Amino acid sequence: MPQIELLHCADGHLGADNAYLGERAVTRRTEVLRTFERILELCRTRQIPLLLIAGDLFDREEPARELRQAVLEGFASLPQTHIFLAAGNHDPVSAVSPYRGVLPEQVHVFGRDVSYVELQDLPVRVYGASFDHAYCDATQLPVAVPDERLNLLVLHGDVGGSSRYRPLSIPDLARTGMDYVALGHVHAFSGIQLAGNVPYAYAGCFEGQGFDETGEKGVLLGSVQKGRADLEFYPTAGRNHTVLRVDLTGTGSNDEAGSRLLSALQKAGGKDWPRHLYKVIAHGAPSVPIDLDLISARLGESVYFLKIRDELFPALDLKQLESEISLRGFFVKNLRQRMESADSQSLPQLEEALRLGLTAFETEVRYRAD
Repeated sequence: MPQIELLHCADGHLGADNAYLGERAVTRRTEVLRTFERILELCRTRQIPLLLIAGDLFDREEPARELRQAVLEGFASLPQTHIFLAAGNHDPVSAVSPYRGVLPEQVHVFGRDVSYVELQDLPVRVYGASFDHAYCDATQLPVAVPDERLNLLVLHGDVGGSSRYRPLSIPDLARTGMDYVALGHVHAFSGIQLAGNVPYAYAGCFEGQGFDETGEKGVLLGSVQKGRADLEFYPTAGRNHTVLRVDLTGTGSNDEAGSRLLSALQKAGGKDWPRHLYKVIAHGAPSVPIDLDLISARLGESVYFLKIRDELFPALDLKQLESEISLRGFFVKNLRQRMESADSQSLPQLEEALRLGLTAFETEVRYRAD
């Protein structure tokens, strides 16, 4: 029975601006490229014969010339690995596509229409299709040829629901009869799923590029044979993004608040906590006014990137405020009662409502978009 080793990756978004990182943005772009180079090195050291890239390798349609050249040189360094790429909505095969021009011999970039390549040295047939502009409404999918070869499909698309990014339904995937469908577009690892008897998966992005992409990121690595996809998640990210909510209720000084925040970072990041990126939402009711800008500057000297968002209540005695015979007292009592019975999803919204309301009684409320 034929079996093939492969690596499946997607959504590198090489060259992304990363403007949210400020002065760290430039070095971060270099780091993400380095992660992709490590993925290619993994293919080399493991002698992986097949690399499937499911779109959005680049973040834009026309990346910097130096970046494109670095990627092509990386491809050329893997002459023993067949590389198949289905372009996504960020890097479509347009007139200015980074995939135009001469490519290394073992690299195949699919066009707009579904097609396949039958390899001569491996028992594999690889199908795929690319975006040719920012949107793709096409739902056409291939049907596997029923023979001894392994039939693989690589696509950038959106499983389930309506979408302008190549909508894919579970029944349609099931009808393909593929031995494995390698997907891109969703930036989180999906696990190996089944559409009927067809295994499919999103590998997720191999480096998080924002605080909506938290946790470990990586690629899928393993083997595929008829009726079985033995692929495992392989972490590749050099740095992880983490979002934390830290309660500073009762803290009586900047030092105490800073220590509580530091402990939260160390717990979340483990032994390598300084190398990661954190967005901390400071909430609760400290006993005294807390200078989060000062604390952020101090902690920022020890960590790669830190952003602290202020959701602290004014330094007021809330129980005393509840007893006030006033509009403010009624407001605090009502919100506090609702918070006591709130679930974890609605509690942050109620806390923010209380914070903004108390601030409004004292001074002007400024809307914060982040």
